[in-house]
Amino acid sequence: MDLLETVLFFLLCLGVPIAMISILVVRAVRAVRDRKAARRRVADEGWAAVGEGARDALQAQLEGAGLSFARASLRDALEREGVVVARYVRPPRGSGPSRGGGARRWLLIVPRPEPGPRGVIQRRPGGVLGAAAEALADALGGTREIPGWEWALVGPAGSEWLDDALSPLLERFLEPGERLRFGEEVVALGLSVESQADALAAASERADGLRRLLAL
Repeated sequence: MDLLETVLFFLLCLGVPIAMISILVVRAVRAVRDRKAARRRVADEGWAAVGEGARDALQAQLEGAGLSFARASLRDALEREGVVVARYVRPPRGSGPSRGGGARRWLLIVPRPEPGPRGVIQRRPGGVLGAAAEALADALGGTREIPGWEWALVGPAGSEWLDDALSPLLERFLEPGERLRFGEEVVALGLSVESQADALAAASERADGLRRLLAL
């Protein structure tokens, strides 16, 4: 029995590092593959890097849509025919849970031809995550319960500008975990993807869908 326990302990000690190394290798290979796929798409489809001045202006427009850039930034911003794909990065404030987590999300940003109302729409997550999202919304001023929009969290609380006919269309358009932000000058969709390659692959179809749904 002692020998068996020793062997099992040895295998456990050996297996954990091997499993961790394997996970790191898989992630590294996936990251390299995603970067190569993104570079091919950028070259083949005419995406261009957004310059520093244009990026600063874009950040100011996104602040009008409720995104904070006090400790965050836009990275890897690419533009094509007025549509921008960029990564929103906000590092965590510290290691403790009370410090708050960071945020890393790929954004699809579409310009509005004329100034429009501001607000935020996302699907209700449901369960514990849903309760946490609603509690946060209440702390930030609440959301409005609008007939026909029961599936979504809609802010700010005084939202009166949503068309009833838009609700079922957006319900089908928004994927779980996605958030749609309306600024006066831009609309920003937080995509439910993890890589730049996936964000670029989805950009044209999702941007066209936004324009159709919102008559932008």
